[in-house]
Amino acid sequence: MIEHFNACVTAEGLDTEGRVMDCHALDLPDDAFDVTGSLFGVMLVPDQPQALREIVRVTKPGGRVLLIAYGNPAEFEALHVFISQHRRWSPSSRGRRRTSRCSSSRSPTRTSCGSG
Repeated sequence: MIEHFNACVTAEGLDTEGRVMDCHALDLPDDAFDVTGSLFGVMLVPDQPQALREIVRVTKPGGRVLLIAYGNPAEFEALHVFISQHRRWSPSSRGRRRTSRCSSSRSPTRTSCGSG
């Protein structure tokens, strides 16, 4: 999969690379990205809170994080850890009231949310 990704970005002339690494200890510098994300990844790892802390660590202050996971956000314990870590690393978010826009499909385990 990584080889395919790298071949595609090279063919498109993009300056990026795909690498395999431990999501609990990303081999990336602090504050490296404006946008980070996990598409069904964080929900599958043994230590979800640590994986979320790593996502926050490599996201620049004021940056954006996209998380996509199955389940009810209110019951996703690691999400609450993520939010507390986000507030720790992004002091400007403290005290700001954020609204959540969630929608569920007919399946009780599929929910999508956004904030704004």
